[in-house]
Amino acid sequence: MSEFTLYRLLDRVFPRSYNLKLFLVAFIGTHLPLLATLAFFTFDEQAGKDTVSIVVVLLAATLIGTAITLTGLHFVLKPIETATEALKSYEAERTVRSLPVDHDDQAGQLLKSVHTLMQTVELLLHRQERAAVIDPLTGLANRRGFRECLDRLERQLKPTATVALFVIDIDRFKSVNDTHGHVVGDLVLADVGRILADHVRDAEIAARHGGEEFVIFLPDAAPDYALARAERLLAAIEGHEFEACPHLRVTASAGIAVMPAASLDIDDLFDRADRALYRAKRSGRNKVVAAHAASDDLINPEDGVIWAAG
Repeated sequence: MSEFTLYRLLDRVFPRSYNLKLFLVAFIGTHLPLLATLAFFTFDEQAGKDTVSIVVVLLAATLIGTAITLTGLHFVLKPIETATEALKSYEAERTVRSLPVDHDDQAGQLLKSVHTLMQTVELLLHRQERAAVIDPLTGLANRRGFRECLDRLERQLKPTATVALFVIDIDRFKSVNDTHGHVVGDLVLADVGRILADHVRDAEIAARHGGEEFVIFLPDAAPDYALARAERLLAAIEGHEFEACPHLRVTASAGIAVMPAASLDIDDLFDRADRALYRAKRSGRNKVVAAHAASDDLINPEDGVIWAAG
């Protein structure tokens, strides 16, 4: 039997009053000794002459009445206990418990309020947590979100895999802001963010690292594959038509670094990709430069790709 059974039965009698439920349980429990005594004397004419019988009946009836009252109150007070347990559980584990919200008395209103409160707090916390790790302009992870995703992903990397990091920077973005205004500049950033989001796959991470700089992490990518992905990405940015400014054409430069997952050093990987990006900017922009362990830079003028020493 559910602990809410008595409460639900009383709810049929007093659907809108919790006080009357308590009063009825207390009334029955406290008046049981009187009712039992009256019944005893009514059906046993000799009982009134036996003092011991009177005391025994009154004592037994009082004990039974007290037990019934306490038991009844325990079950009638169950909604308040349930609401309290739900709040404690949420505080300790942040788990929103399902509460019965189909009652209209004061206890039912309390359950509804607690349920609504927990859902509202959970929604606000979720939004707050999301705002802390998501860039509002592009919808991509921000710098903090990127690091958190990377920390989680790092534990799942295959030891035999090769990881790749792209650092991408929009070319001459300051002139876009100066010429077309910051509103158009923001729309350009948002569109580039969407292009990146469309080009990443499951388990890959795309983020806005700050300003007009973006990063992409590939958890399993051979150097040639990473290079091809970066080239396609820059081509997509170059060929994109911006609704806010149809005649505007934007290009980007990218620095790539690859590293065995077994010896992954995120800071070193990022530093190498960042230096490769700097080389791409110096060599004319709209290029991919891949940091490489080679001793000499290898330049391929046909595809605009430079393999640069790391």
